[in-house]
Parts: sequence; structure tokens; C-alpha cells
Amino acid sequence: MLDKYGVGQDPYCYPGSGVLRNRLDLLDEARLHEAERELSEIAEVYGDLNVIHPFREGNGRAQRILFEQIIVNAGGSVNWWLVKDAAWIPANIDAVACDYSGLEAIFQRCISTPARP
Repeated sequence: MLDKYGVGQDPYCYPGSGVLRNRLDLLDEARLHEAERELSEIAEVYGDLNVIHPFREGNGRAQRILFEQIIVNAGGSVNWWLVKDAAWIPANIDAVACDYSGLEAIFQRCISTPARP
């Protein structure tokens, strides 16, 4: 696939394609867009659920258990140790105003999906 100037292979794409290189090694553009939506769907739902938490204490722990089960049942895994406390609280606060970018970045770092054949 030529770069946008028509000169040669775009170095940001997989050889012979227009699909951007990505951590999931997805070579199909439609599947890559689907994965991006799934990863950002997690951030939005987590942030919204955090806003309506019913308990004074234990909401974060309960949410992590719930989301870990959802992620594992979807075939992925999550490493909560990769969540940095300094970024976690501001990301959750930003989600109250529907800015999920902080949570998206955190989930991209700590959630992994199995390699596709």
C-alpha cells in the first residue's frame, strides 16, 4: 500500500496494506476498528458505573472484580497492577464529565487479548 503521497509503503502500516500497525497485531481494518470500539466501550461503561456506585466503600474493588470477569469471559486478561494510582483517580474523575480518554489509556495498558490465528 502506498503512503498518502503515492511514493512507497506507508511505514505506519503493515506491509502491503493500509492497516495501521497496532498492539493487537490485527491485519484486518474492520476488526481493528471493532477492537478499538471494544476497548473504548470498557472505559465508558466503567466510568459510568463508577458514577452511580451504590456503596460508601468497596465500589472500586467490586467494579474491578466485575470487569475482570467480563474481560476474562470475553477471552482476554487484565493486569490491575499496571494501573497507576496517580493516573487512576483523575481518569475516573474525568469520566464523570464523559471524558473517557484517561480510562481508555489505562485499559489499553492493562487489558490484553489472545493472539488471533
